[in-house]
Amino acid sequence: MIRTPYNHLLIKLSLTLVLLFFIQLGIAQNLQVDDRFRQPNELLINNEAGGNATVLEQRGLNNEVNIIQEHGEAAIMQNLVRVLQKGRYNELDLTQTGEDNQVAAIQRGRQNEARLIQNGTRNELALIQDGNNNVHQLVAEGNNISISIHQQGNRNEVLQSITNGNNVKAEFEQIGNNNSIIHEIDGVSNQEFILRQNGDNLNAIIRQGGG
Repeated sequence: MIRTPYNHLLIKLSLTLVLLFFIQLGIAQNLQVDDRFRQPNELLINNEAGGNATVLEQRGLNNEVNIIQEHGEAAIMQNLVRVLQKGRYNELDLTQTGEDNQVAAIQRGRQNEARLIQNGTRNELALIQDGNNNVHQLVAEGNNISISIHQQGNRNEVLQSITNGNNVKAEFEQIGNNNSIIHEIDGVSNQEFILRQNGDNLNAIIRQGGG
C-alpha cells in the first residue's frame, strides 16, 4: 500500500507525560452485527479507572494513526484507546505496555488494517472493521485477556499470537468472502473462543498449547 501523509498521527503517552484523570471503561463482549454503526465508546461498559487515554476520530482518505502507551509494572493505572476511522485506507498501529490495557476501535471503509501489540495482564480488545480488505493482527502476552473481533467485508483476515496467556477469551465474527482466521495461544488454563464465519472460502486454524 502506498502511504501518503494526509492523516498521519503519532501519539506516545507515559505516566510521566500525561495528567491522570478518571474515565469510565470496560470492554463489552459479544459484539453484534449492528454494533458496526456505533461509536467506540459505546463498545465499553462502566468501570472506574485512570491513566493513559487516547480518544480520536479520523475521516477521509489515507487515515493512519500510530499510538504507543506505556506505564510501569507498579502503576495502578491503565491504558485506554478509543479510535474511529472512516474513509479509505484506514490504518491503526497500537502498542500498549502495562496492566489493564483496553482498546475499542471501529474502522469503516475500504482497506482497513489494525496491527496491535499488548503486553501485560487484563488486556481487553473490541474491534469492528466494516468494509473491504480488512486485516487484523494482534501479538499479546499476559493473563486475563478478552478479545472481540467483528469484520464485515471481502478478503477478511485475522492473525493472532498470544504467549504466556492464561484465562483468555476470544470471539471472532467474519461475514465477508475469502475469510481466514489463525489464532495461536500458548498458555496453561482456561482458554475459550467463539468463532462465527458467514461467507465463502472460510478457513480457521486454532492452535493452543502449554502445560
